[in-house]
Amino acid sequence: MASRMMTMGKGSFSEEEQGWQFSVWPYILAGSIAFLYVIFASLVIPRTVSEMVTPAVFLLVTLLCGGTLFLFLLMTHYRRQNSLLELALERESKVKADTQKKLEASELALLSEPQILVRYNGVGKAVILSSTLEVEEVLGLSNEAVINFGQWLGVESTEDLENSLHGLEEEGEEFDLIVQTKKGYVLEAVGRISGDQALVKIRHLAGAGAVQQQLKDELDNMLGELMAARQLLDAMPMPAWFKSEDNRLTWVNEAYARAVGVRDKSLVISVNAELLEQRHIETISATLKQGKTFHTKTRMILGGDHRFFDLIVLPNDKKSAGIAIDVEDETNASENLQRHLQAFDDTLERVATAVVVFDAKRNLQYYNQAYMDLWEFDRSWLETSPTDNEILDRLRMNRQLPEQSDYHNWKNTLLSLSETGPSYEDWWYLRDGRILYVTGKLGPDRSITYCFENMTEQYDLESKYNALIRMQSATLNALNEGVAVFASNGRLKLSNPAFARLWNLSPSLLEETPHIDQVIAACQPLYTNNNFWDRVLEAVTVLDDSREYFTDKLTRVDGMVLANHVEPLPNGATMITFHDITELEKTAQILAERNDALQSADKLKNSFISNVSYDLRTPLTAIIGFTEMLMHAGQLNLGEGKQKEYLRDIRHSGQILEASINDILVLASIDAGKLELELGDVQVTDVLTAVLAQFRDIILKKQIEIVADLDPKECQTFVADQKRVHQILAKILSNAVAYTPQGGTIRLGCSRVRDEIMFEITDSGKGIAKEKLERVFDRFGNSFDTVRNGNAEGGVGIGLAVARELVELHGGVVHIASREGRGTMVSVSFPTDVSQKLQEGDNVKMIGRKDPEISDRFQKSSEKPISQKALRA
Repeated sequence: MASRMMTMGKGSFSEEEQGWQFSVWPYILAGSIAFLYVIFASLVIPRTVSEMVTPAVFLLVTLLCGGTLFLFLLMTHYRRQNSLLELALERESKVKADTQKKLEASELALLSEPQILVRYNGVGKAVILSSTLEVEEVLGLSNEAVINFGQWLGVESTEDLENSLHGLEEEGEEFDLIVQTKKGYVLEAVGRISGDQALVKIRHLAGAGAVQQQLKDELDNMLGELMAARQLLDAMPMPAWFKSEDNRLTWVNEAYARAVGVRDKSLVISVNAELLEQRHIETISATLKQGKTFHTKTRMILGGDHRFFDLIVLPNDKKSAGIAIDVEDETNASENLQRHLQAFDDTLERVATAVVVFDAKRNLQYYNQAYMDLWEFDRSWLETSPTDNEILDRLRMNRQLPEQSDYHNWKNTLLSLSETGPSYEDWWYLRDGRILYVTGKLGPDRSITYCFENMTEQYDLESKYNALIRMQSATLNALNEGVAVFASNGRLKLSNPAFARLWNLSPSLLEETPHIDQVIAACQPLYTNNNFWDRVLEAVTVLDDSREYFTDKLTRVDGMVLANHVEPLPNGATMITFHDITELEKTAQILAERNDALQSADKLKNSFISNVSYDLRTPLTAIIGFTEMLMHAGQLNLGEGKQKEYLRDIRHSGQILEASINDILVLASIDAGKLELELGDVQVTDVLTAVLAQFRDIILKKQIEIVADLDPKECQTFVADQKRVHQILAKILSNAVAYTPQGGTIRLGCSRVRDEIMFEITDSGKGIAKEKLERVFDRFGNSFDTVRNGNAEGGVGIGLAVARELVELHGGVVHIASREGRGTMVSVSFPTDVSQKLQEGDNVKMIGRKDPEISDRFQKSSEKPISQKALRA
């Protein structure tokens, strides 16, 4: 009981009472008093009362008294203990009630807000003490997984919380953090130390705390965006700036600092270095005070360059932000575009094709002069921008449209270009006999462009051409010569009955448009010379410039003799003709010995016809064509300038024809031995001056530099026919001028070599291939012009052949040296006294000979720079 009382009363007494309550000394003291009393009674009292009672009775009485005293003392202690126990129970009940109230208050505090309380016991283990946070909704996981922060916190929040928790456990550093979950919830994590344990409280921020955190996040985002914007502006090549309320700079980018010529941006701000002119600053201030944005394009000088800028200044509360965008390139591009558009419009105004453009709403947007002339519209009406529908109706009213059985359907088809497709194409046959080729094109901006091309003349020409073809076909079929034309693919395109008859070819074979291989195979039984057929095959199948005209005479196995002509045609076609000359050959054999002269003349005639006729026909065709156009000048509306141009072309063609005929007559006179030289003193400078004067216009036109290399002491006079010397030098200089490029150089040299006067004419043209150099002075087909793959002005390509004949007639020699890409040098040497040379009969022909001395002199002449004084024609 006492133990129970002591246990129950523990903590309810004062320290003195607790010391007394749990001591055994009261019991020992009571027993000791009773024991001492018994001893005293047994030793002292018996002496006095021995006479009265017996010792046994006295001992019993003594024990009874001692027990009574012990019980009295024990009861007194019990009453005291009971009193103290009641007091302790009362105190304990009061403390228990207070503790219960505090516990209830603590539980209410824990349950009043959503939170998680985690305890760390110092050995790395975590225990969840309480959890009022709806972790499945907020964190997306169970209560047990809360302590694994990486599953539900963001990366940065996880790292911050784990570092703070480590400091709390190791160093006792308390913390208060704001963390964010992966779902975007904002939580507060508080860490405290309690004894030897760490407590972490995680609670959901709500109300003002959440708003504060949201504002903080927004502020951080805005600051980050501001810094990014400043970095972006700093990296831009265009000046940008911020200004305060008092119109002073608060921030500038690098481009601004470079523009004002200051490296340090802080220095720019401190000195308030203005980029703009004062007039701009005043205008901007006035605009910003009205709360408006200032925007203009102006020219400013930056870094010494006067450039065009797009200036934009924005008001921001009482501050401002500005930027200057360099639009110089865009402005130039726009101006160039406008110029190109204007040039395009000017070009359209000059073309003969009528052009009209309608915008997306089908209103007239553009038309050229040809369009207005085509339909005879009034310009004032076109300036009202009528629709395409209105224009078609007016054309129909004026009976200018083609006849249509269903006009409305036809018009709707034409006007629905955007629905039927991006383009339109049709032929209009007008009532007045004109034929128009009409095309329409839908543009990317839904505009429509129509082109009206008058094809009446072309149609007439085509009709005439077709009639001419029919007439030529009839003529071809009536010829006794066999004619076959092969296309560029080697297949037979055209033939006449004489061709099939001469080679015994079946009509079925010719109708199948056979290949040249099949035709040759069918003809070989009558003529077995494979070299000839290989040459024909090459002429038909090869498409490069190596194709050449050639003729041949075939003696077939059946005794028939055929004259063959193979001539390349335009577009890669080839014409082959066969003429039965069997009887002619027999006659020729009979008259061969008696008609040598006639045979020579016939040979010359054949050469002339085959090689020269084309070049003679060219100027004649030009003369006839331009003459016919001048005869119809009124119908063709040819102006005076155009007529003069045609007359100049006629005169030029006539001069070419005259030169060709003169060259042919000279050759004929030389061959007949009837050309006589009129010898006399020839002044070198006079003849060169006269030759240069002849080509003065073309030399000035091509800006050719004439370099004279003369020795005035040695090159003065010599005996020759001055007229023929002039003709010789003119022929050679004509080719040099013709093939010297624009801005090129021609060297004229004259020197005395032993008893000869040597003239040298060197040009800077493209030169002559080595394999063709031997044929430059041949007559007709092997002329200098053919070798150079061009057509010189004047003559039929025999000018150098004439020059060679005239030089040899003087007893002189012509040399030529040339390198491709380096030019050509022609040297002509005359004996100083032609009469003496002719008497000696030393008329040596050295044409085409590769003279080492001449070639070496040409090499040095073409490589050294022009340092001599130039003589302009």
